[in-house]
Amino acid sequence: MKIAWFLLIFSLVISLIPTSNVEASRSSCFSEVSFMMAPRWNKLDFNAPEFHTAKTYLELEDRYGSESLLNIQNRLSKEEILKNNENVSRILKTDPEFEVEYPGTVKSITEDQGKLLQQDMMNTPVVDQSHCYGKSELGFCFGRALVAHSFAIKRGVHPHAIKKIWVVGDTPYWEFHVATIFRTNGGWYVVDKFTGVVKTDVWMERMRKNQRSKEAMFFVTDPSRFTPLSSTRYNEVDLFNGKVDHDDLFDQKGDFYKGFFHNFFVWFDKLGKLTKFSI
Repeated sequence: MKIAWFLLIFSLVISLIPTSNVEASRSSCFSEVSFMMAPRWNKLDFNAPEFHTAKTYLELEDRYGSESLLNIQNRLSKEEILKNNENVSRILKTDPEFEVEYPGTVKSITEDQGKLLQQDMMNTPVVDQSHCYGKSELGFCFGRALVAHSFAIKRGVHPHAIKKIWVVGDTPYWEFHVATIFRTNGGWYVVDKFTGVVKTDVWMERMRKNQRSKEAMFFVTDPSRFTPLSSTRYNEVDLFNGKVDHDDLFDQKGDFYKGFFHNFFVWFDKLGKLTKFSI
């Protein structure tokens, strides 16, 4: 059984099926919706115009380019970071750009539905047992964000009504933190293990309180961005240490994440039907 792109695409295709009780095979999904996970190439690389002048989500992410978010935060002055954060907060009060229509999906959900996504994420075996998948300093916030993203898609949330929010700074625990956010009629909400389901401005304020020195910087990106180090989207190398066609060929001990993503997608493929969020 293939566990790489087919399992990843399987998690996305459920949102495209009009009838909520229908499942599709991974192989048929791949040819239909592989375009959904194709990278959206950023137009810029380094030395982008000032971040605080960006007016939309797409324009903001274009300015990140392929540069590490950690590097951006490190090279900007406190004044520039504060201007960026203010602009991010402003942009988060606007609607996302729905570049493509996906029939059968919802463009916003309720706070209670967001709490269900939180439960989905926290009840996933790899999240519940994340201590088994590597050193504690990894944290696996990026893993939980991928899990929340996958559940949102499977429950029928429009792909463009989901994003990730990142904070980069200096705390006793981490250099960065990331969580998945979703759109509601009352604005954007965060799904996060540490804060629960809260509005983005509440989440940002809580993240600021942990800073020891330089000001924390906030970023909003496409939800399929995997790491703060580059603009690379989900891919087989990052998730599975390369192309893996059969379960028995996957080297869990040799995997940097000790099989966290491999085990999640195998489990997710077998999960079965979930109730889709209604429009």
